[in-house]
Amino acid sequence: MLRIPDSPRKRRRLIIVGSVIAIAAVVAIVAVSLGNKTPPNPVAKGNEGPAQLAARISKKVSKADRAAINRTLDAFVPAAVGRQNGALARSLAGPALTSGSTLKQWERGNLPVVSYPLDGTTDYHGWRVLDATKTEVDFSLILHHPKNANIGDWIFQGAMIKVGGRWLVNGFYTAAINNPVRGSTHEVGPADFAAGSAPTGAGTKSSLGRGWLVSVFASLGGIFVVMALIGVVVYVRGRAARRRARAREEDRASLPPLPGRPQS
Repeated sequence: MLRIPDSPRKRRRLIIVGSVIAIAAVVAIVAVSLGNKTPPNPVAKGNEGPAQLAARISKKVSKADRAAINRTLDAFVPAAVGRQNGALARSLAGPALTSGSTLKQWERGNLPVVSYPLDGTTDYHGWRVLDATKTEVDFSLILHHPKNANIGDWIFQGAMIKVGGRWLVNGFYTAAINNPVRGSTHEVGPADFAAGSAPTGAGTKSSLGRGWLVSVFASLGGIFVVMALIGVVVYVRGRAARRRARAREEDRASLPPLPGRPQS
């Protein structure tokens, strides 16, 4: 059971210490509940050196390899993308394209390559190197639509692989679609199907629920109620002590004076 000191000085010290503890508890509860909402400082604190890439990218392709890739694409694009000759397209495809399908499927037009109406171009040498090694080349290529077609130009990305001295198409997929929209051009690419980014300031918004706030305020209220009860008890006991002291003084004043010393 809590015992209030009889000494007024000790009671004052008790109130001061209790107030300090209550304030510290309030600060601790608020700090733990709300957490740190300050975003990280984007400014570098020192010289961090040049950025390091996960892998070095090379775009060097020899003239001989580029000429061989041109010949493969000149035959593969009309045969596969234009759906002109499935068997020829499969003979120019690498293992990544042919592993999941049969020759019969390619001949029937069931290819793992998207179909696109070509404009009759006879060569497809305008491809751009994205990454290259001695046996593999990643590239991008834009294909144009026929005149008066209700479709835009498409951008493809592909991969070439060198097998047995031959360059084969090991991947060919759509990267962006430039479809006309009301007299303008609208480009559709992989980013259009990605998840939306978080709104500005979302990282600094508190995620506390109503239950957390109720528990915080309940804790604060309990601390202040306890301190108020201690203060009331201290005040009442101090007032009673003062009354007793005044009563003792009045009793002393009402007593008859002590007799003086007898004269010799």
